[in-house]
Amino acid sequence: MNKLSSAGPGLIEGLSCVEASMIGTYAYIFGTDKGTLLWAVIVPFLLWPLIEASASLLGEGTRMNFLEIIKRKYGDGLAALAALSLLASNLSAMVAELIAASLALSMLSGFPWPVFVPISLSVLFLAPSASGRHWKLIVLMGSLPMLAFPATALLVILRNPISLGLVGSGVFRVNGVFNGSDVIAIIGATVAPDAIFFAEESGYEEKTSFLGVGIGHVVALLVSLSVAITFALSFAGVPPSSLVGIAGALTPTLGNYAYFIFPVALFSSCVAAFAVALKPWLSSLSFLTGLPRSRREEFLPATVVLVMGTSLYLGLMESWRARAFEQAAYTSGVISSVGLIAPLILLSALVFNAKNKKNLPLSLKVFLPLYSLLLVGIVFSGLLSIII
Repeated sequence: MNKLSSAGPGLIEGLSCVEASMIGTYAYIFGTDKGTLLWAVIVPFLLWPLIEASASLLGEGTRMNFLEIIKRKYGDGLAALAALSLLASNLSAMVAELIAASLALSMLSGFPWPVFVPISLSVLFLAPSASGRHWKLIVLMGSLPMLAFPATALLVILRNPISLGLVGSGVFRVNGVFNGSDVIAIIGATVAPDAIFFAEESGYEEKTSFLGVGIGHVVALLVSLSVAITFALSFAGVPPSSLVGIAGALTPTLGNYAYFIFPVALFSSCVAAFAVALKPWLSSLSFLTGLPRSRREEFLPATVVLVMGTSLYLGLMESWRARAFEQAAYTSGVISSVGLIAPLILLSALVFNAKNKKNLPLSLKVFLPLYSLLLVGIVFSGLLSIII
């Protein structure tokens, strides 16, 4: 029972990968390219549990958060760079979650989504504290309908076995045309810097376990890949322009109930993802300003104004259309991917230079730097292809 309890933080973080930023980004990209970039979904998952396991061990061994460790080892400059990476990534993620949650309520009620921005923001901020220690269970139960994606992907393939060749090609063959922005958007929508921070803090706050990290990422990989496959095979090169279109991809398994179940599940996943992003956001602000972590809640009013203002600005730029969600999700993916560079390099350096290496398995010391180099290399290649 204790093992299951300690698996909680890692499991929650892993399952929170399947959230609004991912769904919006995948719907736009895979609805357009029909699956040629499926490999970009798998690459971030290959050895990502090693990254979170390393972060968790660092937290457990030092009893300090990620930014404090970097400051002590490498100075204020690199620590500030890591904090700014977290801030940019988490702000873009929170904006995407807010817009998606508002669109989910709009889909259920029929009213325009901007009306629900204040309501959604209140729920996203207050839900974890209002539901106490049970909020994780509540969110998990609400997010379970996302498991309809694997069933839908399997059903679509069984109905059209020829599509299996498309899936195999997208998974095992890198497309000749390297679309840099799409690749880094997929990586950033699949994994994000806050996952490192969350895992590291869980190492000394909640005693997360490798069991939780492993289970969470197996489920996340399964659902993430099935989301991409479902969109690639369902939209036939024409990405959906609204949540109704995305929900329509689930009708083979859920029927017309998809138009109710999907927005409910999406809203629930937004609550989880928003909570995961908010914690490192507040801690990063606390770190940069020198305010004690015990007083980081003082940043909440400014955070509310910033997140709401950015969300409404994006809505205004898109004439209040649902397309604002895809724009926010795609942008969040790109920013998160770029924001991974500094934390991954610094985490690899911390593990490599750890004094007490007896507690670090050989797999972490060898494969973590190599895997980090692979991800950073792909992101840099994507950025170069955009610039050039």
